[in-house]
Amino acid sequence: MPVNSSLNSSKRDKLPDWERYFARFAQNQFTLNEMVYHYEKLAHLFGACQRDNLNALWALEELYVKNIERDRFVKVLEARLKPIYDSAKTQGYGIWLAG
Repeated sequence: MPVNSSLNSSKRDKLPDWERYFARFAQNQFTLNEMVYHYEKLAHLFGACQRDNLNALWALEELYVKNIERDRFVKVLEARLKPIYDSAKTQGYGIWLAG
């Protein structure tokens, strides 16, 4: 998710606290998906961004799809991201909390 560069720099090699941030992150991504299918210009911009930044096939097949229900969207996102997050924690990445 795009963030302010100074905020991103303060994070360094730490993970955002899952419990604190995942629900908001998921809601933002769900809202983006709804908007992409509602506004043609945004769909075009998303498509251009997608080519360079969205290289996981599952995301296009299971997540960023038209008319997906919010609960399903959140479940798919969590099921795909949480194992990666947990693996990073196991590898020693610390938890970052914004000030």
